[in-house]
Amino acid sequence: MLDLAWVDMIFSKLALSYGTRFRIVGSRNLVRAQWAHDLHGLGVAEIRHALSNLPRDYPPDAGSFRTLALSLPKAPPEPPPLYPPSPAQLAEVNHAIAGFKARDKHGPADPLKWARRLRQREESGEDLSRLQRLFWREALARELLADRIAAEEQQGSP
Repeated sequence: MLDLAWVDMIFSKLALSYGTRFRIVGSRNLVRAQWAHDLHGLGVAEIRHALSNLPRDYPPDAGSFRTLALSLPKAPPEPPPLYPPSPAQLAEVNHAIAGFKARDKHGPADPLKWARRLRQREESGEDLSRLQRLFWREALARELLADRIAAEEQQGSP
């Protein structure tokens, strides 16, 4: 059961917030005991959260107050502690980094490689879907324009 002193403090806050709209019907001691029972297990942070987020129009009953208190966002869990990597993990990471460095020596990766492959497939006679043709043409629009200009210049030169 929640300590009755907490219930009295909650009742005081509700009376201040709602004035005559907050009324205890029946025996005050029985109502206090019922609230203490209904709010069992709530912590200070949850009670504080409920009191800071009271509805404007009406005072809550014990169940609504509990629901409001339990809507307190939970703090994210603590991250696990970081330990230094083992020699095997270090070797694995260093191997991966060496692979990236070796790949970088050959120049940056081509972000339009997929579009060039689709273009080659179509030019070699493969039947592509309408969307595949549209996408590779859109992705390579500048290259296609440059190719067309170069072809026109070749045809126009003697």
